[in-house]
Amino acid sequence: MGTNGQRRGSNNYKRSPRNTHNRKSKNREVNQKILIVCEGKKTEPIYFKEVCKYWGIASAVVVKGNSKPNPSDVVNYAQQLYKKEKERGDPFDKVFCVFDKDQHACFDKAQQQVKKIKPADVFQCICSNPAFEYWFLLHFEKSTKPYQSQNTTAADQVIADLKKHYPNYSKSNSGFFKYTEEEDLLTTALKRSEDIYNKAKTSGEFNPSTQVHELMNVLKSAGSISNKTP
Repeated sequence: MGTNGQRRGSNNYKRSPRNTHNRKSKNREVNQKILIVCEGKKTEPIYFKEVCKYWGIASAVVVKGNSKPNPSDVVNYAQQLYKKEKERGDPFDKVFCVFDKDQHACFDKAQQQVKKIKPADVFQCICSNPAFEYWFLLHFEKSTKPYQSQNTTAADQVIADLKKHYPNYSKSNSGFFKYTEEEDLLTTALKRSEDIYNKAKTSGEFNPSTQVHELMNVLKSAGSISNKTP
């Protein structure tokens, strides 16, 4: 714990329980405790850790999936971590399960699984169709063409389009968020993502779309609160 009493964000999600109910309520009002469980082992954790560091968010914990890289396992692992912290007396206020449609047969099942978790306002899916890199692409263009696996996977096609704008992209590279902040691209990406996703909900056609804007808005708000806390 830092000198200002805020939590540190790291892969180690364990926390010491608070001493009093009043202290817990006060801290919750100031800074929610956020868990982000990612399907990807590199791209998503690297990106969200960078976001949290850049925005000074001390209350977010970003972790990779526990075992198999598929949506159902992401949800199961998130539930395990939530239960563990709840038993310690310090549950997460928000839990985000970040996963892609890609070629996962359990994609729809995982979404339904999250909808059934109680309490209902804690867990949320952050889905990308077909891949997380579509969120990156929206920083540069408002692409709405569907991606279908043919000679290459749909995810690889998204990456190919992304590299037209950001040639040095690699799943293991950091620095994308910093670059988009320096180039003032985030606001545009947020609006594009929200517009496309809202239209997808109306039409029922989610290829392509992403919900990353929803998580980014939560983190942006958390960063603003953290930076105002004395």
